[in-house]
Order: sequence, then C-alpha cells, then structure tokens
Amino acid sequence: MLFAAAMVVAARPASAGGGYEKLERIQALAEAQVESATRELPGRVEISAGPVDRHLRLPACDDARSFVPRGTRLWGRAVVGVRCSSPQAWTVMVPVSVKVFGPAVYTARPLAAGEPLTRADLQIRDVDLTQLPAGVVTDVGAAIGRVPRLALSAGLPVRAGMLKGVTIISPGHPVTLVYRDNGYVVKAEGKALNAAAAGQSVQVRTPSGRVITGVAVAPGEVEVR
Repeated sequence: MLFAAAMVVAARPASAGGGYEKLERIQALAEAQVESATRELPGRVEISAGPVDRHLRLPACDDARSFVPRGTRLWGRAVVGVRCSSPQAWTVMVPVSVKVFGPAVYTARPLAAGEPLTRADLQIRDVDLTQLPAGVVTDVGAAIGRVPRLALSAGLPVRAGMLKGVTIISPGHPVTLVYRDNGYVVKAEGKALNAAAAGQSVQVRTPSGRVITGVAVAPGEVEVR
C-alpha cells in the first residue's frame, strides 16, 4: 500500500451546513476505478488505493466520479483522480498500487554467452511482474534454444533483449531457396548475403546475380514468401 498523501488540485471551503466529503468514499471510488481498469490484466492482480490525506476537508459532493489521468499506466505505483463538479468543484489525486503476479523466467545457473539455453538452464518464478524490468520473458518455451548475448549470472530475470536466436544461415554459404505456391514446391540454389537465425530475413544471391529476400526456416534453407 502507498502512504503518500492525496493531492488536492482544486477545492473551496464547505458552505455552511454543507458538510464534508467522506474520505472513505473517495478512496472507495479510486479503488473501484482501478479494479475496472485492470480487469483484463493477465495473472493475479492485487490493488490498493490511498490512504487519502486525513487533513483534507472537501465539500460534500453530489456527483463524485473517479478517472484515470491521461498517460497514466496502472502498473505498480500510480495515481487515479476523483472529481466533483457539484455543488462545489474539487479534484483529488489518490495514490494507488497495482501488483500483477504471474510467471517469469529466471536463470537457474550462470550462463555463458552464445550457449543455447535448455530447460535445465531456466526456472519459473511466480513474482510481481510490475517490479521487473520491461521485456521479461514469461514463457519458458520462448527462451529455450535461444542464446545469451552476454554471460548471465544465476538468479537473473531473463529479458527478451538478452537473447538472440541461434544462427542457422551464415553469409557466403550456399543455401536452398524454397518457393511454395498452391501445393507446388520449387527449389533453387543461391548464396546467403547475411547471417540469420530462424525466422529472420535473409538476402540470397542467385547464380544469375539476382538478389532475393526470404526467411530462414532451417539450416541452409530459406523460404520465399
């Protein structure tokens, strides 16, 4: 839970006999807004709102509404607003906390650069994903067979940018170009002009000198799509 005080953007003193807005209602409105806005997030979501600054004295409101400020991402620490327009206008920003628990891939042991990953090299942890860097791998299958760009120590969350595919096409090596169309398969020979991992683009020069772009699908094989 966050303990920062709410911020009053605009408020006027309560009119005589008008009373003050209940801070518990403001907090409940903020929490309901977060619950609605995070309903589609994957994993197990835990949210909390407030506490609202107990020193606030806001005029009682007939139409208090909550909202998410433009550009706000409800992920980790954030704020949502509660706004009143009648009988007196005020707006309060309420601190909120959004935790999203789900699987994340970690290194199970020290890993050398360029060493293809196996299942034994990785472990799955159930963690608060909002506390991890962007791009963390959440599916272990997406990491197996890829290689670290740099050496990695044990116990690190694995980010997609740390890994690259295994090179299956090398520049200057002969490759087979494969064309598939309506059940027909046509093959031709050529020479790769760049290195590529599976699924990456490859430029191939044919014996006639024409350069064709395809996709690496297997060692020495490029599919033209």
